[in-house]
Amino acid sequence: MQPWNRQHGHFSALVMILIFCCLTLGISPGSTDAQNSDELSQKSLGQSFAFYAYLQSTTPIPSLVAYHPSHNDPNVGQAIFQVNKDSLRKDLVALHPAFNGLVLYAYRDSLTLLIVEQALQLKYEGILLAIWDPNSKQEIDGILALIARYHHRIALAVCVGNEGLTFNRYTLPDLTKSIQALRRRLPPKVHIPICTSEPLYQYANAGLQAIGDFLCPNIHPVFDRPDLGPDEAVKWVRDQARLLSMESRKPVLIKETGFPHAGAPQFTPMSQANFWNTYRTQPQLLILAESSTPLLWVSFAAAFEAFDQPWKAERSGQSMEGAWGLLSVDRHPYPAFKIWHRK
Repeated sequence: MQPWNRQHGHFSALVMILIFCCLTLGISPGSTDAQNSDELSQKSLGQSFAFYAYLQSTTPIPSLVAYHPSHNDPNVGQAIFQVNKDSLRKDLVALHPAFNGLVLYAYRDSLTLLIVEQALQLKYEGILLAIWDPNSKQEIDGILALIARYHHRIALAVCVGNEGLTFNRYTLPDLTKSIQALRRRLPPKVHIPICTSEPLYQYANAGLQAIGDFLCPNIHPVFDRPDLGPDEAVKWVRDQARLLSMESRKPVLIKETGFPHAGAPQFTPMSQANFWNTYRTQPQLLILAESSTPLLWVSFAAAFEAFDQPWKAERSGQSMEGAWGLLSVDRHPYPAFKIWHRK
């Protein structure tokens, strides 16, 4: 994706005004006071939202994984509503050596509550909650109830929708209306960051960039740049995320990226491991030095995805769609999983 053009005239004028004010007050642009101010600005990254603080933490280091329960095929009746509690706990126990956060995709009355409760018991640190259908009052009500009940115990954010613009499930006005309703109904003095999520190319739309407190794109080189090997793909993902943050003037959390371990000759357990090894050896939090207010950052703390989901391959007709997991359906880890092990 090509970087989008920006006009810098207003920014340059603002810089000149600030320099004039500094000189008038006897403060040089490189003075200790200015440096301290910049340090305070960086420290403010996580002060407004607990979820931001979680993403910038160094102890523990944040590590989220996109989670849909194993052994749970929504193509079979109402399976998604009938998750076995013991199976779900085994999922989260299996993930916990590598991950302390979860990325969800929808709200379901019994399922989502169970996930949050089990995550708390196992001392997970953060959850990106989700609303699949922005027009669903049931999902909005359920998410608000979870926030009221658990916001003081775990870092929370909410992703309203996932690729629904891409697949024509809802519209941009639907998203705006849903997010506004969610914000209005948050408990007093409770601050929860809200986002939506679409494939990278959709963010060329300034209207989409304007939605939410931060951006949560799905950046998949497998689809957008299939010619790239693992190392080159990681560089491309990081470059695109940085450009998006600078263009939108918003923080970015990459919600989905990665390599599958099957589905085409170039996709193997080792190529998947190579992608994540390169991804994890790069800085996990990129604070853009040229940014000040609001502070801009890109977080590379999320993995896609927890377990293989064979039902996705059946539904899409693409075998690779069932092979993104860092663990098999039976919770056996692939080599890439060990790369995410927390130190």
